Amino acid sequence: MNSKYLVNGLFILCYSMFLMFMSACYNELETVDFEEQEEQQSVSIEDGMCIIQSLGFDTLDVVELKSGYLIQGDIYLEKSKLVTYSQPQTRQAYHTTGLIGHPKQRAITVGVDSSIPASGVDDWRDEIQEAINLWNPLSNLKMTYTTAANPDILIRSDASAPLPNNTIAAGSWPMNGKPGSSIWINLDYDYNKTIPRLQKIYNMVHELGHCFGLRHTNWKSLGESVANGITGTFDSDPYSVMNGGTAEYQWSGFSEGDKSAISYLYPRFFEGDFVNYPTEVKRFGVDVYMVRVVGNHPILKYEWGTTGMFLLASEGDAAKVIFGSPVTSELRAYVTTVYGETYCISREYATQTTIQRLVEN
Repeated sequence: MNSKYLVNGLFILCYSMFLMFMSACYNELETVDFEEQEEQQSVSIEDGMCIIQSLGFDTLDVVELKSGYLIQGDIYLEKSKLVTYSQPQTRQAYHTTGLIGHPKQRAITVGVDSSIPASGVDDWRDEIQEAINLWNPLSNLKMTYTTAANPDILIRSDASAPLPNNTIAAGSWPMNGKPGSSIWINLDYDYNKTIPRLQKIYNMVHELGHCFGLRHTNWKSLGESVANGITGTFDSDPYSVMNGGTAEYQWSGFSEGDKSAISYLYPRFFEGDFVNYPTEVKRFGVDVYMVRVVGNHPILKYEWGTTGMFLLASEGDAAKVIFGSPVTSELRAYVTTVYGETYCISREYATQTTIQRLVEN
């Protein structure tokens, strides 16, 4: 196929557009409107390159295809949706700990388009289900295979928009707090080579990773644009399923780095703690402290309680308190998350240990 390789020579234009996009990012994070319809607009190649660059990708290796742009070999951005990546809510979602917003993380549906055969060597359905089963236990992301219309992630053949011969599949990038909406499978990969089961699983796991916002682990050795480091991972990981240039690999499991990366971006379990909790009170019964409670899942409701202390006032995540005794003082916060789970987070002054428990509703 004929692919047009695009070279970025638009630094000034891109920089000015980047500043425009970023000016909307100083609002409160996680204010994505999930019900807003995605705009279907076409943009010029120049504007498209600027949007791609604003997402943190290099434009030197972008390949223009019929309906989109292929980035770093297998990340696919559709032309019709490209303008949406420049909108403020998308930039906000991009800058949170996870690219997929919390309201969607536990309710991701995955479907297979009829362009994927239901039998024969080109049927990937069992391997897609296996990839879903492999990802689900690792983080707060929970996928369900569905046959209903309009799934969050639709897996389809590339027949209507062919991928390069040496690209086995491509996944789209998260947008508006939602996972990447599509994965394309090249059923004619490498001159119609028959793909074994474990290779299909490997590539489905890899492309779902892109839909979650994971870049190539080996971006540095591939010469790709700089990727943000993730706590608990290393600069290189030969066993990572998210390494690029690995279409021929067969599934053998997640690396420890893979597990750390996805659980860091999308924590599976709620963890809460106090901020500004004093480790040394000078005058018990006198000094006033403003203590906050925080958590790694969004909190919708707060209630405060104390033992051996004075609760002067509370509003949302903050409480104004006086510690009455070094022995009996205990502060408690009851928080209800966006998932309807209520936790009691408590700390005794004497032990300086935070204890968390799930409260039965």
